Amino acid sequence: VFLYGFGSKKVVLSAFMTYLMEVDTEAAVVEVIGYSPHFTLKELLIQVSQAAGLTGEEEALNISGSKRSVAALAKRVVSELRKSDRSVFLFVHNIEGQNI
Repeated sequence: VFLYGFGSKKVVLSAFMTYLMEVDTEAAVVEVIGYSPHFTLKELLIQVSQAAGLTGEEEALNISGSKRSVAALAKRVVSELRKSDRSVFLFVHNIEGQNI
């Protein structure tokens, strides 16, 4: 689903994310703040990994500080997700953000 317009859907999207987490407690729900100048694809992969229960907080901190490439991290996350039965929902704010 793509919604257009600045900020007008944030409340609705937040309610929908909460609903998904209540209906499917196993689902990984990740909110991507694409308009943030500090957003990186590596951070997104870490967030997905944590939300899906693939890594703990300590391991995520080690990954974020490592020099591991984004491609290698993406392969690892995708491989682990394929092994699990968890659904992953990404809510992307500003899909045309400069770091996306």
